[in-house]
Amino acid sequence: MKRFIYILIASLSLLIAGCKKKLDQQPISSLSRELFWKTAEHALLGNAANYDGIQKSFSGNGSFTEWGDARSDNFTYGGTGENQINVVLNALNSTTGSASWNNIYLTIARTNDAIKYLPGISELSEVQRNNYLAQAYGIRAYMYWWAVRLWGAVPVRLTPYEDINENPNLPRSSADSVINNVIIPDLLKANNLVDKTSTNVFELNTGGILAILAEVYLWKKDYTNVISTTDQLIALNRYALTPSTPVFLTYKDIFVSGNTKHFIIKMGNE
Repeated sequence: MKRFIYILIASLSLLIAGCKKKLDQQPISSLSRELFWKTAEHALLGNAANYDGIQKSFSGNGSFTEWGDARSDNFTYGGTGENQINVVLNALNSTTGSASWNNIYLTIARTNDAIKYLPGISELSEVQRNNYLAQAYGIRAYMYWWAVRLWGAVPVRLTPYEDINENPNLPRSSADSVINNVIIPDLLKANNLVDKTSTNVFELNTGGILAILAEVYLWKKDYTNVISTTDQLIALNRYALTPSTPVFLTYKDIFVSGNTKHFIIKMGNE
């Protein structure tokens, strides 16, 4: 009997150890927050994820077109599709796919992670860290900028959602409050932190930050700050009208060639 008890205890011990090992397995295809934001490579991947969020926000349902020109008098619907009719007549409701703000808030959540955890990555130089932070602040501001223009009052979350005991549903803040207390401060921080020497056209740089900031001030009819911000943009001496030569035959040419000098494109036959 004692021998049987010893065998049973030994078997249970092995079973518990095996279960613990099984339950403690780390994900293979992704990293948890506890294991991420540790290295320079993680910072690079986290930054790429922010831009992936922008792409998700402006493609498919919730597209740039349905949020903009499609809701103006420039478009009309074809056929009898309910969604097309609602979009064109600006009669959106909770079931309209393009009315979803999920991807905007997905992107905001990613930038919140970046802003919180980038300062702890020791492998980054100060310039690298600040430039990543500038992009995170700038992208977060850009997402909230779209949110308030589309929906007016919106919920604001500026820190990662990490505690399941915390209520994930936040009250909506007025558009003016979001602009004055989130969007403009984030853009000013971004412009202070960004690497001013960087002319990388594939990432948010100082020119892009100033352009968004000028648009926000224009929306507020704050013309003094519009002028001062556009003066800073012009002083970068990076942008000008497209010259007669070379002629950019398609809008893609300006990006494929990596040209940073011209932002008004002369169109070809397209």
